[in-house]
Amino acid sequence: MSLPLQLAIAFGIGFFFGVALLCRRARYRNYQNEGETLVVSAIRRYFPSPDYYLFNHVTLPLRNGTTQVDHILVSRFGVFVIETKHYSGWIFANPEQAKWTQVLYR
Repeated sequence: MSLPLQLAIAFGIGFFFGVALLCRRARYRNYQNEGETLVVSAIRRYFPSPDYYLFNHVTLPLRNGTTQVDHILVSRFGVFVIETKHYSGWIFANPEQAKWTQVLYR
């Protein structure tokens, strides 16, 4: 299966589940941490529909499993993929690392 087809399927599935979860706000919030909730609130406030479409918790298939994306914002200006972390301190990482390093101030 080609990558564009995989992405189209993932967007369709993400859209379906995103709409279903939006209809059940109380249940929907259980899937988010505090940082994700803050980002969703800000996106909804500053990037309203119908100009912007927000997809949350999208799982994409990979060769060796899957990957989960916190937020995908789609608009006529482009597609924005947002990974949310609610960490304190300094965070160090690069795309090749499986784990991130957190350095706390104290």
